[in-house]
Amino acid sequence: MSNPESPDQKSPETRRWVIGTAIAVVTGVISAVALANDINPFRDEPAAAPAPAITTTSPSASTAAISPSDAASSTPSSAEPAVYLSNLEPVDGDPRSQSATLYDGKSTSDFTSSITSSINSFDSEKKVVYTIEDGWNHFRATIGIDTSSKPGAKVNFRVYLDGDQVGSGNLLTMQETKELDIPVTGRSQIQLVITAEKTGGVGGSGRAVWGDARFTTD
Repeated sequence: MSNPESPDQKSPETRRWVIGTAIAVVTGVISAVALANDINPFRDEPAAAPAPAITTTSPSASTAAISPSDAASSTPSSAEPAVYLSNLEPVDGDPRSQSATLYDGKSTSDFTSSITSSINSFDSEKKVVYTIEDGWNHFRATIGIDTSSKPGAKVNFRVYLDGDQVGSGNLLTMQETKELDIPVTGRSQIQLVITAEKTGGVGGSGRAVWGDARFTTD
């Protein structure tokens, strides 16, 4: 009776079978572990992607200055570049700068930047003189007699440019107003004169109004 083969006495075919079986078992174990961990054990792991750079932008510390022309461009087109005589110092005369109310026979209107002169039976004529600076091309105003005046008042409004009278004057009652738009380009001085033709009877008084009197660029 033959003895079983010892490990050293196994045939080459048997040894190859044993080795192949062992390799297969090991490979199966490794594959199972790889699948469980979602990795490929037979290729190198890719290098970790660099963290994205984080950039921040801070607000600029300086703001562009707004030029006068830029400021003008942001003004509504209906706005009128102007300087009001109520904000100017007259060369001669002592008008009052105040709000006034005029009645044109249909409705009343308030003029908040007006110059006025008192009228009474003892001091019937008043004048005020202003310098016309370069760049101002028109004098504009609404003239009339303030509604606080005595009934029956009548005033003549006259305008002079460098001593020359413009037109023949404007004689108005308390129920009348008139818009003035007088070119002043190239002129240096304007004189506004009012004469009280009537003051509403003896002791009557009132105010002659140059409503929103102003120089404009257009």
